[in-house]
Amino acid sequence: MRFVFFGFCWSDLAARPWLELGHTAVIADIQHEPGITREGNLVKIGCDLGTADYVRGALKSLGLTECVFAGFFPPCTHLAVSGARWWKLKGLRALQESISYFATSQELAEEFGCPYFIENPVSAISNYWRAPDYTCDPCDFTKLCARDNYTKKTCLWVGGGFRMPRPDPQPGLPPPDERIWRASNTKDRARVRSMTPEGLARAVCLANSGDQALIPTWCSEQLGLEI
Repeated sequence: MRFVFFGFCWSDLAARPWLELGHTAVIADIQHEPGITREGNLVKIGCDLGTADYVRGALKSLGLTECVFAGFFPPCTHLAVSGARWWKLKGLRALQESISYFATSQELAEEFGCPYFIENPVSAISNYWRAPDYTCDPCDFTKLCARDNYTKKTCLWVGGGFRMPRPDPQPGLPPPDERIWRASNTKDRARVRSMTPEGLARAVCLANSGDQALIPTWCSEQLGLEI
């Protein structure tokens, strides 16, 4: 059975466009209820993604055998350049944890053998692995979601034939704001900062789904694709 997969994904924002196109979508994260929870075509896997073992077993038990697209959002807490001044204080174990999450993403992506991306902000992973293939900001895709008129430099490491949508901002909007950097220091701040921009999620789905006949109203005009 075919499916799309999103790792280190607490909300369903990245999966939602694919669900609207009729795909079965799997989102895996340690913040979900442990085990497997199914809500229609949305499957939640609650587990620690330090390794890919549990995910492999869960997908097999569900009869999900062919992944057609995958995205990963490994935690950047110990890798983001914005927190570089704290790296030495956090120690090697913290660094090891973040790199293991990134490694799980890359390993699953290669196993799936489908178009994929791994998302992180500007981070030290460029030194330990390789430079990102693309960078963008949420405000680049406001024609698909005007609410995303803000800046947050996002890096994407891609493979498997991933197609990057070209920027398509909505004309007439005010200059993008800096809401992410100015977010209040509350207990939900990390979740708010890590939420997938809806416009980017839709643009990526448009560029990589191939389901032109099923495109819903929010994407009635195809985005241009980089060749």
